[in-house]
Amino acid sequence: MPKPDNPNCHGIEDCPNNFGPDAANYEKSRSQYPSALASDVLIAAALPLNASLLEIGSGTGRATRLFTGRGYDITYIEPLAEMATVA
Repeated sequence: MPKPDNPNCHGIEDCPNNFGPDAANYEKSRSQYPSALASDVLIAAALPLNASLLEIGSGTGRATRLFTGRGYDITYIEPLAEMATVA
């Protein structure tokens, strides 16, 4: 993750402080998002069922999993291979 005090950190390859190398531990130790979060987002967005969703920077898929099984087609993009593997 970019550090606010590092103006030279423009992407994951420039910034050594990302979770990629420790993706499995990140997934294991990070708390889950509340399931109501997905409901709140979907209500606020007023999306019809079967809408296609795009998530950019999905990490290990924690938020993505909140939306699965709710009738939406989800495409997610994760630039860190280690995080995408866990997802």
